[in-house]
Amino acid sequence: MESSLANYPVQLYKVTEVGDPDPIDPPPVTTYELSTTVEAGEKYIIVSNGYSLTNKVADVPTANGGVSLASTLVTVSDGKITSEVTDDMIWDFAEGTSELAGPYTTGFFITNGDSKYLSRASSGGTGVAPLNTSTYDATNVASKPHYCYWAFEDINDDGTIKSMFLFSSDPSDYVFFLRGAEAGFDCPGVSQSNMESSLANYPVQLYKATEASDPGDPGDPGDPVVRHELLFMSDTHSDLTGSVPNFTNLRAILPLLKAENINPEVISFGGDYLYDDMAYLVNWEEVYSILTGVLSTTYPDAEYAFTTGNHDKETNGGISDEEFKRIFGFDRVGVSYVGDEYEIFHIGAQGNTSGVDKELFYEDDIQALDTYLAGKVGSGKVIFIQTHWPLHRAYNWQWRNIENADLMIDTINKYGDNLDIVFLWGHNHYTDTNRHTIKQRGDSILYAEEQYKTINFTYANVGCMNDFYPTQKPYKETTVGPAVCLSVNILNDKLVFTYNRLTDGNTDNPVLTHDANITISGTLYTNPAVVEIPLLNPFGDDEPSDESTVFIEGSQQVKSGEKFTLNVILNNFTEGIYAGDIILKYDDSLFELKTYHETGDLVNIINTKQEQPGSIRVILATEGTAINEGRVPLFTIDFIAKDTAAGESGSFTITKADFGIMPGGLVYSASGTGIDILVEASWEAGDVNKDGVINIGDLAICAYYYMVSEGDPNWSLAKSSDVNNDGIINIIDLSFIAQLVL
Repeated sequence: MESSLANYPVQLYKVTEVGDPDPIDPPPVTTYELSTTVEAGEKYIIVSNGYSLTNKVADVPTANGGVSLASTLVTVSDGKITSEVTDDMIWDFAEGTSELAGPYTTGFFITNGDSKYLSRASSGGTGVAPLNTSTYDATNVASKPHYCYWAFEDINDDGTIKSMFLFSSDPSDYVFFLRGAEAGFDCPGVSQSNMESSLANYPVQLYKATEASDPGDPGDPGDPVVRHELLFMSDTHSDLTGSVPNFTNLRAILPLLKAENINPEVISFGGDYLYDDMAYLVNWEEVYSILTGVLSTTYPDAEYAFTTGNHDKETNGGISDEEFKRIFGFDRVGVSYVGDEYEIFHIGAQGNTSGVDKELFYEDDIQALDTYLAGKVGSGKVIFIQTHWPLHRAYNWQWRNIENADLMIDTINKYGDNLDIVFLWGHNHYTDTNRHTIKQRGDSILYAEEQYKTINFTYANVGCMNDFYPTQKPYKETTVGPAVCLSVNILNDKLVFTYNRLTDGNTDNPVLTHDANITISGTLYTNPAVVEIPLLNPFGDDEPSDESTVFIEGSQQVKSGEKFTLNVILNNFTEGIYAGDIILKYDDSLFELKTYHETGDLVNIINTKQEQPGSIRVILATEGTAINEGRVPLFTIDFIAKDTAAGESGSFTITKADFGIMPGGLVYSASGTGIDILVEASWEAGDVNKDGVINIGDLAICAYYYMVSEGDPNWSLAKSSDVNNDGIINIIDLSFIAQLVL
C-alpha cells in the first residue's frame, strides 16, 4: 500500500459560497472651477488669455534668447474647464513668506508635482523674464525669494480675474507679471510706479481642482433636492448716525445665516429702509451704496431686488418712484427677478406716513399684476409677489384696513388653480397677531371689518428687520424681536419656509435662532418656525437648469393698429460675455416692425439686418465690460399690430442667441423662448364697456367717472370713457356719447 499511494493521485477543490464580488470603486472625478480666492494647500490651473500654464519647456523669446514654459489652449464653459487637463497643468500652491516681497505678506510658492518652485530668471535688462521650475526650492529660496514668491491682486469686482506677479521691496526692481500666449508663458516687467496702471493688462484666472466621487452616484435618496434658496426681508428701519444709515441688524444677521449654510440666490426687500420719518434726511445714493455694501460683504454672488415702503416716501422729502428707479434700478411695480423656475414681482408702497395714499393698492397696480399673471399661466414657475402692504385687517397700533385688498385677493385667486403663487407682506410689525404666520390655499383672510375671503394662494409674512425695535418706541413695541426674516427653499415638490430670528444684534455676540413666536401685551402666540407648502406644479427630479436664456417680455394683448414694445432680456448664468448675435422671428402677416432701441449704457446695438420677412437679426457688443450675471435687458423692439390682424394671435420667438466669451473668444449658445400676442378687435369710440353697442349703459359709465383724469388710481377703469384722448373725463366725452345714444 505504502508504495502504491503515489500511483493514484487525487486533488480536492473546496467549494465555498460567496456573495457578489466587491464592486470596484469608480475613479475620482476632478473638476476645475473658476475660483475667487487663492488658498494654500490647494491645486489650481493657471490660465492667462485663454491658455493654461504647463510645466513643459517652450521656446519663448525672452531675455538673452532664454527659454520659458509652454502653454495649452483651454476650453471654458459655465466657469469650468471642459477641455482635457493633463498633470503638467496642475499646480500646487503652498504659503510662503518673504522679507523682500514688500507689502505682499501673503504669497505662494508654486510647484508642479515634484518640481522646484515656479520662478523667473533674470530679465537681462530686456524687461521680459523667462520662467522655469528648475532653479529654486526650500534649500536656496532665501537667496532670491522675490524671484519665486507669487502674489495676487483682484482686477474685477467679483475676484474671478486677478493679476499674478512677483514683487520686490527694492523700489528700483521691476514688478514681473505672469503672461500667457499661444507661444508660451513669460514674465514682462514694469516699474513699480506703473504697477497700479498695469494690473489690468495681465489678467489671470485660477481654476481650482476639486476631487469628487463618481457623479453618477445618486447619493442618499432620502436627501431632498433644494433647487433654489431665496431670502426675503422687509422693514429694516435702519438706525442713523447723523444722516448715515448703519443697518445694524442686517450686518449682524447675514454672517450668521451664512454660517448655517444659507446661501440665497436672491435677497429681496419689501421697503422701509430707514428709521421712521427720516427719509428726507438722507442721501439716497449713499443709502443704496451702504445697503448693497453690507449685502455684498457676506453674499457677493447673490442678486438683490428692492421696492419701496411708506417710510421711504415722506411729505417733507423721501424718494420718488423716478429716483428709486434711477438709484436702486427697480420700478416700484413690476418684475424684479426672472429665474428659470421662479419669478419675483414687486408692488411697493406708493403712499407716505402722513396718510396720502397710505395703505392702498392702486387699481392700476392690480391691473399690472393681473396682466403679468395672465402671461405666466402654463409656465410652471413659482411666482412670488412681494409687497409692502398686507392684505388683511389687523390691529397694528390701531385698526388698519388696506384699501382694495379685496380686489387684490380676487385678482390673485383667478390664477391660483394654475400657478403656485406666494404673496409676501411686511409693514405691520407691532401688535399684529398675524406676524410670522403662513396661510395657504383654503384659508381665509379678514380683509375688512367682519369681511372674509378664502385665498387660493400662499400668504406669508416676511418678518421685520427693525433696528430701533424694541428700545426706541416702547409705546409701540412688543417683546418680540429685534429682527426676523424669511428663508424660502424651492424643492421638487414643495416650498419650505423658515423664519430666522436675530437677538442681541447690537452686541458683540448676536444670536440666530429659528423662532416664529410672538408676545403681545403679555400673551404668547406660538407659530411654527418651519412651514412646508406642497407645490401645485411640482418639478421633476432633474437638477435645476443653470443655462442662460434669452426671453421676450411685453403685453400679451394689443389692439389692431396699436403700437407696442417688446423687451428682449438675457437671464444670464455665463461669465465673460462681451458680444451677442440674436435672431427674433415674428408673424409679419399680423405685425409690422417699426424700430428698435438700446436699453442702457452696457449693451450697444452694433448692426441689424432683416434677413427675410418676419425676421430681425441684432448684433450686440459691450465697450470693454462683461455682461453681468442675472437679468440683463438687451434691447427693445417696437411693432404695430396690423388693422387686418384683429382676432388673430401671433408668435414672437428667439431662434438664435449666440454670445461671445472672453478670454478665449469662445461662442456660447443660450436657449431662447417666445411669447404669443393676441390682437383684440378694435372698438368704436363711445362703446365704453366694449359690448358692441353704444347705449345708455355707456353714458352711465362715463358719468360715473366724470372729472377723473390720467394719474388717478381709477384711471385704468375710466380711460375707455375718454373718447377724445385728452386725459380727462369731462363734458366733451359725455356730450359725444349722448349724441351717439340718440
